[in-house]
Amino acid sequence: MKSLISLFFILLCIFSGLVSNSQNIETLVLRPGPEVGFDAEVRTDMNYPIWYDDDFIANAWTVSGNPFLQRSLIKFDLTSIPQGSEIVSARLSLFCNTTSGHHQLHAGLNSSYLLRITSEWDQYSVVWDNQPDVTMDNAVILPQSSYQTQDYSDIDVTSHIIYFYNHPQLNYGFLLKLVEEDLYSALVFASSNHLDALKRPLLEIDYIPCQKPDTSFSYSISENSNKVSFALTSNNSTTYWWDFGNGYYSDIPEPVFTYQQTGNYNVCLTVSNECDTLTNCETVVVCSDINAKFNYDVEGTSVEFQPELSAEGIQYLWDFGDGFLSYLPEPVHNFNNFDDYIICLTVSNECNSVQYCDSISLKLFGAENKEFNLLLTLYPNPTSGMICIRKGETSLIFNNVTVYGTKGEIVLNISEFSQLNRTEGINCDLSNFSGGLYSFVIETDKGKINRRVILQSKK
Repeated sequence: MKSLISLFFILLCIFSGLVSNSQNIETLVLRPGPEVGFDAEVRTDMNYPIWYDDDFIANAWTVSGNPFLQRSLIKFDLTSIPQGSEIVSARLSLFCNTTSGHHQLHAGLNSSYLLRITSEWDQYSVVWDNQPDVTMDNAVILPQSSYQTQDYSDIDVTSHIIYFYNHPQLNYGFLLKLVEEDLYSALVFASSNHLDALKRPLLEIDYIPCQKPDTSFSYSISENSNKVSFALTSNNSTTYWWDFGNGYYSDIPEPVFTYQQTGNYNVCLTVSNECDTLTNCETVVVCSDINAKFNYDVEGTSVEFQPELSAEGIQYLWDFGDGFLSYLPEPVHNFNNFDDYIICLTVSNECNSVQYCDSISLKLFGAENKEFNLLLTLYPNPTSGMICIRKGETSLIFNNVTVYGTKGEIVLNISEFSQLNRTEGINCDLSNFSGGLYSFVIETDKGKINRRVILQSKK
């Protein structure tokens, strides 16, 4: 009983394998017409090429009592079968030309050979005297017909098609001839020139397509190092060639490579098998460690920030804790009030993003804050362009006025004493700048005073 069960499972596995393979089999159907068909006839009594006739014939007959022999040649274009495929079977079907102009259709002792041609020929120039060579290797025999209009279906030509596929430069096609070229014998089939497409020679080829190489890959970078480990998605090909994008190479399927410098590298993997050679390239980003710590210098309510890390390819985002941001590496920010603020810097590169926060305390020295608010006025606010700075008390002396733009850059600076201390005050024209929030830092003999002004966008 156990042996029967074992046999059952063996047969089941074989059947499953056959089903699995059959799912991968594709069939190429070739049935060329007059435009692309490549076939011809040669006769002993005609010294000109016969490529236009609708007969594909093997014949020994007479004309007006004069005997002649007739053979036919045909070739199929196999280039549409993918490179590296496996030919499973090939079947040629030939159909009786029931409308032939021949004296009669299949007749006599008409067993015929279908032979592999071994030399070049051209349908527009082939005649009996220059007909190509043939070989008897794996000769296919078409048996004597049973009746005059018999079709010959599914002639096994697998070995020949495999040979032609494996040696495409030697694909010269087939020659049809009688086994015994005795008079009054004939096999009369239709050629690719026949008006009825269903009568033309039909070649059906079953093949298993070649599986193209898989060039996809993944990679991982070791923490705190430039060592990159490459991994294949599948490892079923013949050869591998890695180009690491910096002049170094490897033929190891899954290499580990250490880059000497950070940067972006165009890594290419070329994979070859019997089917094809394909290449896939991906950008591998090798990054250095980053940190977001920073230093700062305070002068009144103006603070200059400097990150500890400054390198190419790094992006900065400053959050000043008062609702304002900056993307500059080393911004200067002017706070509206003397207060405590939490400053956060986010540093990013193509591999990582880190954040660091610190607190700063801005203290007022000299006049009280409420007194500072009375020392001068800025108007109108919001403004469409012109800002007027007026002294709250006439004894106040202006030393310098600096205006910072929306990204922390200096857009205006007034330092001339005569311009700063006019009786009518200072006029600042911002009409040439884009809308947004602008910071005014006004240095006086009583200290530095900061104001924010909204410049309205132009319609």
